[in-house]
This record gives sequence, C-alpha cells and structure tokens, in this order.
Amino acid sequence: MTFLPIVERELRVAARRKSTRRIRLGITVAAIFVVAAFLLFSPLFKAGQAGSLLFKIITGYVFGLCVLAGVFVTSDCLSEEKRAGTLGLLFLTDLQGAGVVAGKFIARSLNPLLAWLAVLPVISLAILLGGVTGAEFWRMALALLNTLFLSLAAGICVSAWSRDAQRALSVTLGLLGVLVVLWPMAMRPAGLLQWMNRCSPLVGYLSAFDASFMVRPGIYWSSMLAIQALGLLGLILAAIKIHVAWQDEPMIARVRAARQPRACVVRPRHADGNPVYWLMQTSSGLRLAIWIIAISWTVVALGWYWWAGKAMDWPTLLLGSKAVGFLLKVIFVAQVCRFVVEARRGGSLEALLCTPVTEREILQAHWQHLRRLFLWPVVVFLLPVGVATLLGQSIGTGGAGVWSALVSSFGFSSGGFFILGTVTDFLALACVGLWFALSLNKPALAPGMTILCVLIPPLLLFFIPDMFYDILMLAWARERLERGFRTRLSEQYARTDN
Repeated sequence: MTFLPIVERELRVAARRKSTRRIRLGITVAAIFVVAAFLLFSPLFKAGQAGSLLFKIITGYVFGLCVLAGVFVTSDCLSEEKRAGTLGLLFLTDLQGAGVVAGKFIARSLNPLLAWLAVLPVISLAILLGGVTGAEFWRMALALLNTLFLSLAAGICVSAWSRDAQRALSVTLGLLGVLVVLWPMAMRPAGLLQWMNRCSPLVGYLSAFDASFMVRPGIYWSSMLAIQALGLLGLILAAIKIHVAWQDEPMIARVRAARQPRACVVRPRHADGNPVYWLMQTSSGLRLAIWIIAISWTVVALGWYWWAGKAMDWPTLLLGSKAVGFLLKVIFVAQVCRFVVEARRGGSLEALLCTPVTEREILQAHWQHLRRLFLWPVVVFLLPVGVATLLGQSIGTGGAGVWSALVSSFGFSSGGFFILGTVTDFLALACVGLWFALSLNKPALAPGMTILCVLIPPLLLFFIPDMFYDILMLAWARERLERGFRTRLSEQYARTDN
C-alpha cells in the first residue's frame, strides 16, 4: 500500500488546478507592485529607513494573511466531508485518522505555502534598501512560516470537531484571535504566565526584528518551538477526533431534534411575505457576538481617559479601529456568503428559481437581513473615531500656527476618510461577496476571495484612499448582480447537470 495515499492523491489533484499557478503568480505580482509604489516615495526617507519601513509593512500584511489562512483554507475541509457523507467511506478502508488529516492538511496547505515562497524574494528587496539584515530576513521568514502552520492546524482541528461551515469558520477566527491578540495581553505578568505567551504568533513575529532579537534572543526561539508544538497538538487532536467520531450527529441527537415542538420556529417579524427571509434566519449568538465586539471597542476607546489618565492618542485609536473593523468585516463577509453558499449546497436556490420571486426581491431580502444585523453595531463601532474627529482629539498636543493647522486638517481628514472608507468597505463586501458566492464553481471559497479582492488591495495600495477602490469594486459587482442573477444560477445548475 502506498504511504499516505490521500496525500499523494490530493497533491496530484492540486497540482493540476489552474488556481495553484494563479495564486502564486497573483501574490508575487501584488507584492512587486507594492514595492514599486513604495520605491517612488523612498527618497523622502533617510538612509536605512526606507528598507526597514518597507520590511515592516510587507511582513505585517503577510503576517495577517498567514493568520487568516486557516480561517478560509482549512476550517471547512473535514466538516465539508461530513456534510457530504463521504468521510465515513474513507474509514471503510485501511486508512487511519492520521492519514486522512495529513492528506487534507498537506493538500490545503499547498497554495498558502507557494504564496509564502513567492513573496519571500520580494521581501528580500528591503535588504537592498538598507536597514534590514539577512539574519533578520530569515528569522522573519521562519516566523511567518510558523504562523501559517499554526493557523492551518487550528483550522483543521476545528473542522474535525465541527459540522457546520459557518460555525467552523467563526470558531477558527475566534481561536486565532485569542492566540494572536488576547493571549499575549492576558499573559503579561512575570513567571509562568510570561512563558505561556510564547505560544502566540504575534510574540514570535515581533521578536524576529533585530531590535527585539538582540536584546532577548531566547524569546524568539522558544516562541518558534511553542508554536510548532501547538500546531502539532492541533493536528493530533484532529486525527483523534476524526477517527473516533467522524459522524457528529448520532441517532439520539436527531431524534431529540425531531421531537422539538414546532412552536420554537418563529416567523421573522420583517418577513413581509418574502420567502427568502425564512432562509436567512440567524442565531441570536451571532448577533450578540457582533454587539459585544462593537461595544467592547467603544468602551475601551472612550473609557481610555478614565483608565490611563489621558485620552487615547490618534494613531493608536486609528490602528485599533482598523483592527477591530477588519474583524467585523470578516464576520460580515461570512454572513454575506452564508445564505447563497448553503442554499446552493442544499438546493434551496434551485427551488427559488421555480417560484415567482424576482431577483429584486431576493436582493432586497439579502440587503435588509444584513442591514438589520450589522447597521447599528457598525454605527457604535465608528463612534470613537467620530467623537475624536469632531472634538479635535487628532489635532495633537504641541505646535501652533501653520503646523498646528496642517496637523489638525490631516487628523480631521483621516478620521473622515476612515468613516467613509468603512461604509464603502461594507457596501463593496456585500456586493462582491454575493457575486462570488453565486459565480464561483466552489462557493465555499467565496469569503476568502472576497477578502482578498476587496480588503487586501487597499491595504497594499496605502497611498490610495479605500473608498475609491471600493467604489470601483461596488460598481463592478452591482452591475453583474442586477444583470445576471437568475441567469447565472441557471448556468450553474446546467453546468452541474452536464
């Protein structure tokens, strides 16, 4: 018998996909374009500063993508097999849980690994600009690879314990958020807790820079070992779980679910006779999580004065808002694509095509569902930036005259651009995500493709306001949705039948 036959088969299938080559090429072209744009502004920096700043910007974006890789690549790889009923067929053979997990993990890791390899030569250009050493570059490459390994391992571990795609994606995102952000903050005290924060990829990433590594090199190496051990633990747990319980819904659970009274299914208050509303019901737990994220950031940002004795400075407020906003946008994208992805998988969209429901009614139901779920949490989330901008907190402390006026104008414009950019981001994510969920042959990839196409390019094109790019993407997706919604669905089912 061939050693790890699933690994061999999955790699052969992945090698024949066009996306394997396109992803590698696209990541390289995007990184080269960012470096070329940055070089135009390099004369404005002092000697050695341009290379260091470019290195931090590129590695920061790659670190974020490595963290999110498990959310969109491996979080649904095993749960998808469970829903399709094909996972149990694998265990009718001599395969073990470790072989199944290894096959899925290696196959799904191919594209992220190739993207990591493709972007390394572009990152190394920072060495030529000065301010970055070769040792720092290789330490950062290892830190990014370890982060990617942990993210993919966490996704496949959650997938082994889940059955629903959206729940697996949300749990993976929450787990990685805890490891990257909350874990280092909670483990700040000295002693054992300070050693435990080495499991965070953020600690390994920050300790890879020369400024941190030269002071305490042990933090970097211990963090690399801890991240590797945590990733291997996730793979082991996934192999154990998938081997002993590959079917997460025993007969007792189905019988109990069937005996639930029908009164527990409540008609949505805003259904208005539109059947699409019945298919878009969302659990109260998701709504509560969205409100918790928005209110928590607002309380922290507005209450900083009482806790720290001074108001939060403008750069910290803006960067924190960007981080929390990115989390809300990821959840928003998942909800945008959830209805279409699940409906295409379960055949609900095929039933809708046979009804007199118009395309406008479907789109209106989708928009109204998203608006009721995210509108007011987003307003609460934008409140700190709006208050700081209107009260002039971004003006700064020192300076007077022309310099003070320039700083004040920049702060006000940056706050206004952030609020407008956030609004256009959500609008563009809604249209592009819905179009990708309808048009992609694999609709499960729609959330990841939406984030890559809408959120990542404005981060790389830092010299262009987000709203201009969002308007282009919004017009592109909206034109296709209004012109070929029902036609596109019919083509999808016709292609499946053939």
